[in-house]
Amino acid sequence: MATLAFTPLTGGRSAKAPVLLVHGFASTPYHNWVSTGWVKTLEAAGYPLHLVTLPYHRLQSVEDESLRPATLLDISWADHQDAVAQLSEVLKTYTEGLGQPAHLIGFSIGARVLWGFAATFPHLALTLTLGAMPVNSRLNQVHSSLLGEIDVPEGFDSVLACSPIAPESLVSFTSAHFPAVDPEIIPQCPVFMYEGCKDSLAHSRSAFNLLSTRQANWLEIAGRDHINILTSGQVRKETVRFLDEH
Repeated sequence: MATLAFTPLTGGRSAKAPVLLVHGFASTPYHNWVSTGWVKTLEAAGYPLHLVTLPYHRLQSVEDESLRPATLLDISWADHQDAVAQLSEVLKTYTEGLGQPAHLIGFSIGARVLWGFAATFPHLALTLTLGAMPVNSRLNQVHSSLLGEIDVPEGFDSVLACSPIAPESLVSFTSAHFPAVDPEIIPQCPVFMYEGCKDSLAHSRSAFNLLSTRQANWLEIAGRDHINILTSGQVRKETVRFLDEH
């Protein structure tokens, strides 16, 4: 059985609403949120953080004992099953357990999951911060390439080369279906989206254009791609400003 893992951190002040952070494909909470400075920045701003580890992305040993998951929730994970819907149901269970709605921050496929979660369960989403969200993930193509059936899809070479996750785990993860963004299923909470101008994977501007201009904020960072966008101090600063405003 696959699991979704949750790690609450203790650096924030409980008076502020909690923040859920969901990492990207072939990465971990440490690589996306800790080593890039996101955890330090958000904790300094007073936000209680909950790191979410996607199915088949949990390493046997963690880089820091404080990052070891405190909660593991089982999730159905079958071939061609709608992964966004399944993950949203488990995120709903965890967020309801917090006793209040949360700020949601996701990167890459984590952003795609949170887009679906916020749209399906709007009462649990205070805000939505999405980095480099793929409108069409192409993970079905990645799955075939990991099995040796086709070449690695364009743009994924560097993602897979940098990944600390075992290839067999990525095969299991990509066996599920990640549907393209449905223009009829749109988040209603305030949304902040960002992307590097050299990103060849996400193309999230088309999803941003579906949102109401009243609630949507867009930031494009010069010189950044899908790999290094999370190290942008400007993005972290704008994210804190966005959260503080809501």
